[in-house]
Amino acid sequence: MTIQVFGYPKSTFTLVIFHVLKELGLSYETVQPSSHEEIKTPEYLATKHPFGKIPYLDDDGFHIYESRAIARYLVNKYQGTKNSTVLIPSDVQKAALMEQFISVEISYYTSPLFKMLFELLMKKRLQGSEPDSKIVNEAREELETTLDVYEKLLEGKDYLTGEFSLADLLHIPLTFYAFNVGEGCDIYSSPPEKYLNKIYCTTLGKISYRGSRKQIYFLGALYNLIDHEDLRIMKFYDIKDIYQNELIVYGLSNLRTFKTKNKLGLPYENVPTSYEEIKTPEYLAKQPFGKMPYLNDDGFHLYETRAIARYLINKYQGTKNSTVLIPSDVQKAALVEQFISVEISYYAQPLYKIIKPLTLKRLHGIEPDLKLVNEGREELEKSLDVYEKLLEGKDYLTGEFSLADLLHVPVTFYAFKNAHEPWSKEWVLSSSQLKPSSA
Repeated sequence: MTIQVFGYPKSTFTLVIFHVLKELGLSYETVQPSSHEEIKTPEYLATKHPFGKIPYLDDDGFHIYESRAIARYLVNKYQGTKNSTVLIPSDVQKAALMEQFISVEISYYTSPLFKMLFELLMKKRLQGSEPDSKIVNEAREELETTLDVYEKLLEGKDYLTGEFSLADLLHIPLTFYAFNVGEGCDIYSSPPEKYLNKIYCTTLGKISYRGSRKQIYFLGALYNLIDHEDLRIMKFYDIKDIYQNELIVYGLSNLRTFKTKNKLGLPYENVPTSYEEIKTPEYLAKQPFGKMPYLNDDGFHLYETRAIARYLINKYQGTKNSTVLIPSDVQKAALVEQFISVEISYYAQPLYKIIKPLTLKRLHGIEPDLKLVNEGREELEKSLDVYEKLLEGKDYLTGEFSLADLLHVPVTFYAFKNAHEPWSKEWVLSSSQLKPSSA
């Protein structure tokens, strides 16, 4: 059976899937929704994507949604079967660095770029209101800072890890959209001579022969959808049971990283870090964006929480205990990735809208933006309604406890402990108590 991609060919999300399929040399069929209303019908919500989004993939009866989860599934199943293209390396450390830059793309590149695109190109069309110059300027400043870091990261190489990978590919659709649709709208304050130029010109020229990539780009030049933001909330607290001399984590205690190591039964050392220290040149050489956490595993250095979690699992799962956070089965692993993407897009994101304003009031006396809080609450309520359906008859999202469930725990715990907000769904409470970890 031919792989079916259900989505709009002009969507940047769908374009990601097309790029991966072309790179892997796979044939596919595109099924386009007849209207926007179709993806909101009960049938579509029940059988294709419960959040009413695109794209959605049907691979001989195996159904999966969320573009990054689909991309990883296709690579894990088909890489090497049709050609020699490598999008995810088999080497654990090389794969970890690729995951690191996928997280970088979500957090530091797509987020500010989309903010500008939305304000300058989409806000008036969708909402009938004028761009917010403050948001535009803040986003431009964020993007410029990111591109300065990219320029340093790319010294002496064309691609983020040194070789073209899924991390580079994921930058392409939105970058192309910004170059083409954003022309004349002051998307960039100066000609983008850094990584955007590499992606748009250098990369395009070097790999366009792999499968009519230019044609795919131009299909996507008119539309863009909201991309996933990797918004994480860190819970800082004292770790009492610290083991030494194996894994070293730099940063204040990030629950997602510690819970992953605890589940795998790994000893580790926590290196407390102040906010001043993470902005020093010495620390920026370890984590160029000045964020936490940062991992040193016997000389192998890695940053970005989800990349660290995947690395620890890929290297150590099964070595200390029988805990399985990412299954070896390709389809089961794909479903884990699907719900990791769901957590980023539909759970952490609206929850962060609620938590941030309320936390700022508690810490600094700043009155919360009630409009933002209410928007977050409304979005979260919709997400939790979907979660309840997804969890009917089972305790965990894929049926068995996995990294997808674990990633929900810290932000949920933080919300309960610090935001003092009422919750209307039982799953939120249960998710904060999922399989309690022991050091």
